[in-house]
Parts: sequence; C-alpha cells; structure tokens
Amino acid sequence: MKHRIAFCVSAIAGMTLAVTSSFANLLGVSVELYPRITYQATSTSGLTYTPTNQLLTITALPTAIQFSSAETARPISGARSLTINVLVDNAGNLVGGVSGADFTLSGNVTRIVGGVTNIYSGVLLTGEVAGFGFLESGPTDQFDFRFNVTGGALSSFFSCGDIGVIVINELSTFSGSFSANFNGRPKGTVVLEDLIPPTVTCPTNITVE
Repeated sequence: MKHRIAFCVSAIAGMTLAVTSSFANLLGVSVELYPRITYQATSTSGLTYTPTNQLLTITALPTAIQFSSAETARPISGARSLTINVLVDNAGNLVGGVSGADFTLSGNVTRIVGGVTNIYSGVLLTGEVAGFGFLESGPTDQFDFRFNVTGGALSSFFSCGDIGVIVINELSTFSGSFSANFNGRPKGTVVLEDLIPPTVTCPTNITVE
C-alpha cells in the first residue's frame, strides 16, 4: 500500500495563513459533531479532476441529516443535490474557490421538535472553501474539505463552526498525481466543525472570613 503526503496552504479573510498536513488525518475533520449529513454518488464520475483548468468537482445526492445524538436521522428528499467546486493546482495545493458558492447543498428536510413541524427546503447550506487535504491509498482514496458557512436554510445550525466534509472516493483512478485526469464515486459526511477552543473566565479573588 502506498501513501502520499501533501501539505496545503489555506487562507481566510482576516486570518493568518495555516499549513495543514493531509497525511493520515488529512485536515482532521471529525464526524463526531452534529448536525451530520450523509451523501453518496451513484456514478463513477461523481468526483472529477481536470488538470488543464485545475477544477475538482463533486456531485452527489445527500441522503439524510441527523441534528443531534438524541434524534434519529431525517431523510433529505425532493430535488436534492450536493455540489463542490474548488481549484486545486497540479501539485495538489488548494488554489481557492470558484465563482459563486463552492459548496451547495439542496433538498427538503422535515424536523419535528416538541410537536412542532419544521420544514426546510431549497438551498439548505452554502459555503466558501477554506481548506483541502487528500490521502492516496489505492482504489479507495480520501479527500476532505473545510468551508466557511455563507448561507442556506440550515445555516443557523452551523453558526458556531465551519462545514467539514469527508469524502471517501470509491473506484478511484487517482494515483497521487494532479497532473492527470481522475475520477471516482464519492460518498461521505458533512458535519459541523467547531474549531474554536473553549475559554474560561475566572472571577476576582474572594476573601472569606
């Protein structure tokens, strides 16, 4: 089994540049948080990369969303889609996003809380790319992304973090090189990614007699 290490540089407006390793943990996106959205493509061209225009595209069907550990997963129905469009150079480094939203999730979701029915439909979530990583490991490769939330009907559920996307690319033709076309059948998870460390505020000293 062969492994390829890549180091990607990403920048967000108002923040300093960060260097992240894509080996093993990739960007370190965790699937332990909520909301958690699953998706899967049926075509082996669900993920494509074209070196001439440096465009990496993912097109898949979102299947379900689980809002918390206390709730069951809710199906995503209707005219549903998940698309990702980012620019990755021929060395595997993130260049940036494309015109418009880099990440778009659409469909219909019904959630019942306390006897109240909430219906979310249309564009559920959008984001702009902030990070990219990859791991080449044979016929099933892995890619992951990080996005800043920009809108959508579910954006309030992601207001305290970023969008993390894990991509398992089945039947992948990726050989570790971004100088040749490759494709595959992607599936994976979209999660809330809380990267803000907790803070503790202590009161002033109290004297007790």
